[in-house]
Amino acid sequence: MKRPGGFDAGLDPDLTGRQADVMQTASEAVSETAAGSSENHVLTGGETEQESFVDSSAPPTASTAVAKAWLGGVVQRGSQALEARSADPLRDAKRRVRVAERSVKRRERRERKRFSAAGRRKRIRIAIVGGTVLGLALFVLIGVFTPIMSVRNIEVTGTSTLDPAVVAEQLATLEGQPLALVSKDDVFQALEGFPLIERFGVELIPPSTLIVRVQERTPVIALKGDGGFTLYDAAGVQVGTAAERPAGVPLANEQVSDVTTPAFAEAARIIRDLPADPRNKIVEVSAKGAQDVRFKLEGGVEVFWGNRDRTQAKAAVLVKMLASLQDRGVSYIDVSSSEAPVFR
Repeated sequence: MKRPGGFDAGLDPDLTGRQADVMQTASEAVSETAAGSSENHVLTGGETEQESFVDSSAPPTASTAVAKAWLGGVVQRGSQALEARSADPLRDAKRRVRVAERSVKRRERRERKRFSAAGRRKRIRIAIVGGTVLGLALFVLIGVFTPIMSVRNIEVTGTSTLDPAVVAEQLATLEGQPLALVSKDDVFQALEGFPLIERFGVELIPPSTLIVRVQERTPVIALKGDGGFTLYDAAGVQVGTAAERPAGVPLANEQVSDVTTPAFAEAARIIRDLPADPRNKIVEVSAKGAQDVRFKLEGGVEVFWGNRDRTQAKAAVLVKMLASLQDRGVSYIDVSSSEAPVFR
C-alpha cells in the first residue's frame, strides 16, 4: 500500500530483510539472557523450584541494544519519508492552490460587504429623493385643492396718483382662489380699468397674501385743450388732465401735437429719458420730423436737440452751457452734436 507522499514501506525489500535479521538476533539474545538468569533445582520428593530475578542495576543486555538500534532506524526512515513528502511538487502545488482559494474567498467577502454598503447608501438616497418628491406633491395638492392656501390678504404698493384702496378693491375678485394658481393674466384683467398703471409685479406669500407692486405712467407731454391740459406718457397713452401744466411736462407744438406721428414718439422718449435738470426747465417742445426735435426753455432760449441719440451726453453739455452762458444773453443753443455744441 502506497502512503501519501510517495513512501511505500511494503514494497521496500531491503527494509524487509533488515527487519527479519534484527528480529532473529533480538530473539536469540532474549533466549540466552533467560537461560543465564534462571536456575532449576531438583528438590527431594521430585519437586522442581525455579527462581527468576532481574538485576536492574546490571548493564544493558544485547537485546536492549538491538531494540534501540532498530527503533533508531525506524525513526530515521520516518524522518526521511517526511522530508520526501514535503519535497513533493504535487503536494506543494495543491497547498498553493488552497492558499489562493482562501485569498479569493476573503477578497469576495470584502467585495460583498463593500457592494452591500453601496446598495444601502443608494437605497437611502432613493428614499430621500422619493420623500422630497412626495412632500412637494402633497404641498401642491394642499395648496391647489384646499382653502388653506387661498388668497385672503391683498396689498398694493407703488402708487402715487392712484388710491391703493381702490386698486385693492378691484383685485378683490381674486380672493378665495388658490394662491398657487393666481397668474399675472388674472391680475392684468383686474387692473385693465387703470390706464395710469404702466406695469406691475406680483408676489405670492404663503399661506394667503397677494402683493401687487405697480408703476404708474409718467406724463411727458401736455396738449392744450378746452378747460386745461391733457397729459400723455411716452407711449401716447392719456394719463389724465390738469388745469395747469405740470413742471417738467412741456406743451406740444407742430407735429408733436399729434400723438400718432413719429415726431411725437421721438420727442416723448427724449423727454422721458432726460434728468430732472434740464427737463424741469423745458416749457415747449416742437418738431417737424423725428430728426428735428427742438425745445424752448424758461427765459426764451431755444435748444436744437435733433434725435434721441446720446441723450444723456447732450443733457450734460446743455446744463454746463447754461451755467456758463447765463450772463451772456444767449438765445440759441445747438447740442445735436454733443462733441461740438453751437450757441449764439
